[in-house]
Amino acid sequence: MKRAFTLILTLCILAGMLLCPAEEIDYRAEYERLLQENEALRAEISRLQALLGGEDGDAAVASNVIASFDGGEVTFEEVYASYEEAMGYYEEMLASYGMEPDFAPEEILQMQIDLARELADAKIINAYLEENDIELLSKEEIDALTAIAESEYSQMFESAVSDVMGMGYDRQGAEEYVTDYFTEFDMGLETVIDEHLSQAREAALTRLLAGEVTVSEEELAQAYSALLDSDREYYSQYPEDYAFDELYSESPIAYVPEGYRQVRMLIVPFDEESMSAYDEHYYGGTTDSQEADALFAALLPEAEEVYRRLLNGESFDAIRAEFPDTELYMDQLGGAQGFCLSSESEMFGYETDGAIMALENIGDVTEPQKCDWGWAIFEYAGDVAPGEVPLEKIKGELYLQTYNDKQTAQYEAGLEKLRADANLTFYFERLN
Repeated sequence: MKRAFTLILTLCILAGMLLCPAEEIDYRAEYERLLQENEALRAEISRLQALLGGEDGDAAVASNVIASFDGGEVTFEEVYASYEEAMGYYEEMLASYGMEPDFAPEEILQMQIDLARELADAKIINAYLEENDIELLSKEEIDALTAIAESEYSQMFESAVSDVMGMGYDRQGAEEYVTDYFTEFDMGLETVIDEHLSQAREAALTRLLAGEVTVSEEELAQAYSALLDSDREYYSQYPEDYAFDELYSESPIAYVPEGYRQVRMLIVPFDEESMSAYDEHYYGGTTDSQEADALFAALLPEAEEVYRRLLNGESFDAIRAEFPDTELYMDQLGGAQGFCLSSESEMFGYETDGAIMALENIGDVTEPQKCDWGWAIFEYAGDVAPGEVPLEKIKGELYLQTYNDKQTAQYEAGLEKLRADANLTFYFERLN
């Protein structure tokens, strides 16, 4: 027994020595040699550990096993393959911004731990489904989802082909260009189908492990009370954040800070040629040049005419309908309901925000303001009532959020039971 432990210790010392190469070496050759010797050392240590196996069985677990459970395991090689894939994604993403990954050792270790947990969960779940003969999606559901994916892909492909043909390509050339592009960026039909099926299976698995979920009126009232307390505290401290949260947050908001008004906008846009010219200035960082100013100057008479029409009493809605691309350019900001703004929030910059907040009466409009699509005109559409938002106004949103939170908690409890039933054990000390 002592001899076996001595052998293990000796092998570990040798491994440490092998990781300290001399200064003058062929690094690639040395790397390959170390990989081979490392595998040999792992095999020998695994053999010796098997000989030392005790009643608890832990010592008999191979040294490359990071997680073990009844009927399966997750190996170091599997974790490292997932880690390399994740790092490849990060490297590619950061490279597009001219950056390189710079993770601290503890961040890398945590990433490997998280990946090991994910791999173990996936194997345990698959084993549970197989043992109980459970199919998350029926053939009919798969066929229906595939048809939906094929339709979406066809629309996406045709839209892309149309855009490329607008660049001067003929139909065949545009189709080849789009096909190559979709292939390069993994946007092909099979990927779209896989995404639909994967999302559907994940939703079905959540329903399976979470079981039945109910939200009582009492729970909804408690959720509203907690949300109200949280929002009141947050927006009292950071009132400027309400402008963006009201527009983009997927969660309901139960408290409105003081001083907000509702604002709508319309954009008098550049024509296609001027828009293309301005885009060159935008991406080149020369939007403050005389050439860019000339583009705005050429469009200003049209914008001033729109401004005069509004001052003469024409309906903002009617004139806005003449410029339907406002919402296309500005997304939710340019929508029919507009957005919220206060003197403390910043949406378009000091001058434009100041001009909006300087409007005195509901229905007043700003003079034309420069934006990246031409000239924008803003209307003071109304005041936003401060204070508590009644439960009835956000009840639907709050119910969905509460339901999802409760379903997630029940799902996690169900998954934890699967882990416990499978006797899941981790050996994170073997990661590096």
